Amino acid sequence: MDASIRSTLSRLAALTGAVLLLASGLAAAKKPTLEDTGRQSIRPSTRLAVTFCEVSCSTSFSVRKTRDVFIRTNWFGLKAGAHEQKTVLTLPDGSVYQSFTAKFTSLKKGATVEHVLPVAGSWIHQRGLKGEWKASIYLDGELARTATLKFTE
Repeated sequence: MDASIRSTLSRLAALTGAVLLLASGLAAAKKPTLEDTGRQSIRPSTRLAVTFCEVSCSTSFSVRKTRDVFIRTNWFGLKAGAHEQKTVLTLPDGSVYQSFTAKFTSLKKGATVEHVLPVAGSWIHQRGLKGEWKASIYLDGELARTATLKFTE
């Protein structure tokens, strides 16, 4: 088989894989979320603390002076075992800016998960995405808490 045909077939296979991956992602995106259904059935004994930190912890950060915001979630009273946390950040207009997913194992009924939200050099800084943002925290697919943070000038 000639090199140009092999190259074309290779590109076609890669494109087919990308289309299948995109299709599976779209199918997953159409699933109703717990926010849609209004359910919130995390065990009553499970507690969650959410903090937003840079040099110090706050709920308000400057889009011009902040390098990164660390989003820390501290879980208490978790059922021991494997868990998945999803954090969804939404802009003041309600559109999703970014989401993070972390899998972790809780052995002692507690865990800490941390995600880094880059600010300096990101769209937050470049576009001045100011206002009150929401961080929706899901545990094992169920909404556990929604916390707010604010970006100012």
